[in-house]
Amino acid sequence: MRCKNPCKHCRKRRRKCIYEEYESSCQMCAQIGIPCVPSRPNEAIRPVRDGNEQLQSLRDQITGMETDMDTLEEVLDVLPQQLSKHDNDNHVPLSWKLSVQNGRIQLESRIETIEELLLYNQASIQYLSPLHGLFKREHMLRFESVSVSIAVASTGIVARHIVNSRQSNHIRRITYNNPTYDDVYYRAQIDRLVPLYLDRYNCYVGLIHGPTFLEYYRHLEDPLSSPITLAVCIDAISYFYPQLESPLEMRQVAEFFYQKCRDALLDMYDDPNHRLEAIIVTTLLTQYLPDVLLEYAEARRLVTIALLVCHDLKESRQRFSVMEKVMLNRHWHILQAYECYFTFILDGTFDFSALRMTEVEETVMLDDEPDMMRQYITSWRNVIQLVASPYINAVMQKLSGVVHGHCCELSLDMILQYEDVVRDWWSKLPKESRICEDPFIWSPVVQQAVDEAHSSTEIIPFAFLHALTALVQSSMLKPRILSASEDIPYASGSNDDSNIIHVLRENAISRTLQSTQVLVHVLKKTLEIDIEAIPLSFSYMIVTFHSACNVVNYCKDARLPENTRETLRYCFEQLSSLVPRNHQVPSNVSFLEAFITRFMEPCPLEVYETYPMPGYAFLSEMFDVCYKKLRT
Repeated sequence: MRCKNPCKHCRKRRRKCIYEEYESSCQMCAQIGIPCVPSRPNEAIRPVRDGNEQLQSLRDQITGMETDMDTLEEVLDVLPQQLSKHDNDNHVPLSWKLSVQNGRIQLESRIETIEELLLYNQASIQYLSPLHGLFKREHMLRFESVSVSIAVASTGIVARHIVNSRQSNHIRRITYNNPTYDDVYYRAQIDRLVPLYLDRYNCYVGLIHGPTFLEYYRHLEDPLSSPITLAVCIDAISYFYPQLESPLEMRQVAEFFYQKCRDALLDMYDDPNHRLEAIIVTTLLTQYLPDVLLEYAEARRLVTIALLVCHDLKESRQRFSVMEKVMLNRHWHILQAYECYFTFILDGTFDFSALRMTEVEETVMLDDEPDMMRQYITSWRNVIQLVASPYINAVMQKLSGVVHGHCCELSLDMILQYEDVVRDWWSKLPKESRICEDPFIWSPVVQQAVDEAHSSTEIIPFAFLHALTALVQSSMLKPRILSASEDIPYASGSNDDSNIIHVLRENAISRTLQSTQVLVHVLKKTLEIDIEAIPLSFSYMIVTFHSACNVVNYCKDARLPENTRETLRYCFEQLSSLVPRNHQVPSNVSFLEAFITRFMEPCPLEVYETYPMPGYAFLSEMFDVCYKKLRT
């Protein structure tokens, strides 16, 4: 009999709570040998992100204050380095003419460059500190959105529409069971997919420990009863689909494996002997669910449960081998990153502060893992250090609304800190992770360094830096001065206000164009040396389309160089060829642009569901729409 009031254990894990008649413990608690504690009728479920609204609001306020304090500390740490750097770099002394009007300091001299604006801002703080509200309190800047970003915002808008329009969070499934496939056929698929995954994907990402899994796999009597084996095959299909059979056949195989895997997974979360395996299986499924099926809500649900299990294991006294400790720690960080990403997609909230690696961690790599894996993991750990830093997290929280068509407000100080904070992060990277000294100088020497890279992993930190820069600067193309007293944008006739706007806008255009050029060059190189790095290439293209569409369509005098446009066309054609066969949405049934920019029905989801891999049909249409906007 299912209980209307589940016990605390079942409620926490969102499981059915079933009692046998006259029994005081539910089936789940009795099975794993823990006390069955009834919950109060209105006791809230408390997963990682959800819960009581008032309590969550208080948590958000505390988190916001902690972020502000962290940002302030980071800015104060970097400021002396900036002052020293510019003192050394600028040999020609600068002077500015100031006046006092109605009790306020006014700048009469004209500011020509972003560097001069930065120097004036620092001087006002250093020498006019009682009046530096000129830059912090009275001169907030409001950045208006150019338009809703089809490249960046469409994934979240479509994913949220799925959740809001269906009682179930699952996409309506077409039946993909093929009765002609028997166990012999599925085992043959497993025998082909497992070596492919281990030899050409896991050797980079390290989601499973290869030697341990191979030993386990060789002694496996029935691979169809092994959730981790099925999950490996599902992840292999998600990654290697261009090299496999028809998308329909691969979807049928993946669906068969997924149903068997998921049925076992829900029980494994509570099984003390299989909880680490359950965590690994969850990570292996987090590419298939969102990328192939557009099931972001279901992916977040599984990630939430797996993170609870991670927390329980890290707090428990259970003894682990060195290999198990490394796997637990690795998957804990990966699942945290997925949780932050899914929260951004489904809630529109950018908060990667949970990824901050402040504590001294246990061993990250095992001695028998290959060097390419070490390089890959190190590259992404470096990236996470930047994106989770207090300053970048605070800036992106503000700017993330711009891609959805909203405006945001930033102080001039926060804007001017960006390049120095990023340069400081870059300078602290290991030497082998830096392809150049100054990442903001796109010179022939740096281009040659990119061209000489032997793997896509080598240039991940450099590429991510410019992806972040393109996102940030392309969100600052429409600045307005915000009056603190009226809390509305105004057009001031004062010299300093117009100079600030002009310099910031010109710098945003210049940096957006440069980072877009860099991303196009990096994308071409990635496709040449690592054609199988499909998710990485897709990510570069999404940011490239976002920044290029913003700057070219809004700033009529801004143009990408001819060679960059030609390279972009080549990359677009190459990525289009990597979309599953027959997954290109015809233009006469393409509703994505109207749905995203003008919120016009119908949602194109119904079109995507007619394809075996709806996630890639969506991606194909999004790329087509963005490329057509650029061409026109």
